[in-house]
Amino acid sequence: MGYTHFDKVSGNNGLFAGKKGSEVQVASATGQLSQSGVAITKTAVQINDALAAVAGSTGTGTSIPNSGITTVSSTSGAKNYVLADPTAAGDRKMIICTAGTTDNTVVITTGSTTCTLDGTNRTATMNAAGDSLDLVALSTTRWFINVNNGTVALS
Repeated sequence: MGYTHFDKVSGNNGLFAGKKGSEVQVASATGQLSQSGVAITKTAVQINDALAAVAGSTGTGTSIPNSGITTVSSTSGAKNYVLADPTAAGDRKMIICTAGTTDNTVVITTGSTTCTLDGTNRTATMNAAGDSLDLVALSTTRWFINVNNGTVALS
């Protein structure tokens, strides 16, 4: 049998961990997980997508998730990526180029023809390590470029 810091044991309270008097909730009574006492509201798929780094493509249109941070690169010819459309206003996305040159570009295109990066353009081209875009979704069909760092060209 386990021990508890609480006076009464009840499954209605959820699961708590930590030193007596400093416990934090790690799961609610319904199974909702928490990190440092804050409820995790994203699904496992959304969390995995946000943490995924996309490897180089051979021009087939490697998918980039619509949230989190993704690194892209090219060391031999143009590499093509497709950025998933936002699911809702407020979605955040950062894309960082880790390797590229004028001959080895990274081309990122929005997932659908109705989605734009800035209200007009659907394509961003990166050609140097350190190029990056910090995007915020204004809707499900439009990204807002919060920061365009380096020599990212839009078309």
